[in-house]
Amino acid sequence: MQSLFVKIFLGFCIVVVLVGTSLETSSILANYYEVRWQTVLHSIMPMEAEKCARMYETSGKQAVGDYLDDLQRQKSVRS
Repeated sequence: MQSLFVKIFLGFCIVVVLVGTSLETSSILANYYEVRWQTVLHSIMPMEAEKCARMYETSGKQAVGDYLDDLQRQKSVRS
């Protein structure tokens, strides 16, 4: 009887460790990809904002709206 308890307890401990490890790994990966995405956005957004400002000054509001709609369709970016 004591052997059965030890087997069940060890099995439970192994499952807890595996679940904890997988949760921690997914958390680390999610953080890595979020930081990477933010880095990309911080490098691209100033250039796009400047481009939109120049476009607004030269072509007007409609041209900027069309450009942002095209950008959203192409890159799946929300404006």
